[in-house]
Amino acid sequence: YLLLIGVIDRLMIRETNLTRFMVLGVSVIVFLVLRDRIQRLVDRVFHRESYDSATVISEFEAKLAGIYRIDDLKYKIVQSIDEIFHFKSFVFSLKKNGLIYGPAFVYGIDNQQIRNDQVITPELEEKLRKSKVFSPEELDQKPLLLEISQGELIVPMVSENQPSGFFICGQKKSERIYSRQDINVLTLLARRVIALLHTANLYQKDLDRQLMLERERTRISQ
Repeated sequence: YLLLIGVIDRLMIRETNLTRFMVLGVSVIVFLVLRDRIQRLVDRVFHRESYDSATVISEFEAKLAGIYRIDDLKYKIVQSIDEIFHFKSFVFSLKKNGLIYGPAFVYGIDNQQIRNDQVITPELEEKLRKSKVFSPEELDQKPLLLEISQGELIVPMVSENQPSGFFICGQKKSERIYSRQDINVLTLLARRVIALLHTANLYQKDLDRQLMLERERTRISQ
């Protein structure tokens, strides 16, 4: 706004004071009309857009509806969550067996070691079981996975009181700290992800069963 006033003042230097005052008054009105649009543009450039919790959850479910291929679903999950928070780094891990977790999707981290299966500590497993978002600083001993990822938040995914996976959320591109609203939304998204993965797994099992039956029918007919 100051730049606009300065340019107008320089251009109108030879005009009368009344004319300059009128032009400046018009510029003020125009700026007030455009201010909110300019602010939204600035927020978008620096990844500081505000959001409505109910809206983003609804849109998240709409974007992932009808996606049953596991790999496609994992990619779309991370993409959709990143569109809300704009992470510098993000890790999506799923439980394989015992304390072994495998990376379903890794974003913004070059270290290849994080793309391998990782053994977490019993302490981290117990934290995940509580189903509450927490910071890595709350752990007495950090697993290698957390050391490499340098995440700011860990979001548990719990199914039937047992950990099924977790998100490791790195710093946001806006460099703002995570708010209470962010934590609540991440918690809700984690619950929806569990439901979506469960549905996709059931779909895949049903598809495998149908293929097996079809192969058996073909064999019998031959």
